[in-house]
Amino acid sequence: MKKKNIILTISAAAASVLALFIVTEPDVCRSGAAEGIILSGRVIIPSLFPFTVCVLFLMKSGALNILNFADGFTRRLFGISAQNFSAMLFSFIGGYPTGAKLMNESVKQRKLSPENAKGQTDRIWEALKKLEIFPQSHQERTEGKYAGKGYRQLLIDNYIAIFRIDE
Repeated sequence: MKKKNIILTISAAAASVLALFIVTEPDVCRSGAAEGIILSGRVIIPSLFPFTVCVLFLMKSGALNILNFADGFTRRLFGISAQNFSAMLFSFIGGYPTGAKLMNESVKQRKLSPENAKGQTDRIWEALKKLEIFPQSHQERTEGKYAGKGYRQLLIDNYIAIFRIDE
């Protein structure tokens, strides 16, 4: 019961600080929200949405079952079924939102156990939380769109988290 009260108190304090910031700095909040909406509308949604729709169509239509011939290979090499390997492969291409959606669909279709999906997302979140402590300890991005622009990267299993340190 004490842990629940502590979490509730911290949440209330954080909400109060946020509300105070919104009241005292409305221009900063307004411009930040506007920049986020513009970024989502111009970059994120147009680039990820079509890919995610196509991959979900392939998954739900059963077209990815064509990869089942490789099931023995993927189980020996990666410890996962060919169906889950295809979800992992598409998440490499489409990024975290696509991977999360495909993992969710795999769980719904009972092709991936909730425990395995939770384990993967837990490993990703734990690694990302550690960025708060030592963000400079990760290597600078040396290839791709973010190379040489002050971005760093964190390798998490077969995923790459690309981030920038705002000082």
